[in-house]
Amino acid sequence: MSLLLGGKDALKSAAEDGGASGSVSFDAFKPDMSASSLVTAGPHSGTTFDIVGSAGIAILVIVGATVAMDRLPRLRRLARPVIAVGGMSLTAYVGHFFMQSALPGDSWVPLLVLVLGAVVFATTWSHFFRRGPLEQLLNVATKPAKHIR
Repeated sequence: MSLLLGGKDALKSAAEDGGASGSVSFDAFKPDMSASSLVTAGPHSGTTFDIVGSAGIAILVIVGATVAMDRLPRLRRLARPVIAVGGMSLTAYVGHFFMQSALPGDSWVPLLVLVLGAVVFATTWSHFFRRGPLEQLLNVATKPAKHIR
């Protein structure tokens, strides 16, 4: 649809054309932009077609992973560390936020430290507790809300 409405450059990413056609930058949104730039579906363009397409792919990946986990028990055992991180995503996100300011960002080492640290922490924690530390805190903080009508 985007290709029909926006022309041949509608699927280009901002990196391919230096950020000109085929991309929308909300930081530099200008009234003189062409109407065709609003119907592009290029990666990270932020347009409706890009968002709908990205959401569709995300849903497809989640459904595919869920079906694979249901049908392949061995895969579930292999993916246990990833499932553990997903079960405490708030804790992993906040930990990442604090750790990224403490680690230098000039190489791949900080990324590997963050990823491996999150996996090891989440896997170890999930052996002893049902929820991550921040997930448990959020659960306790919101329990009184069920008594409010």
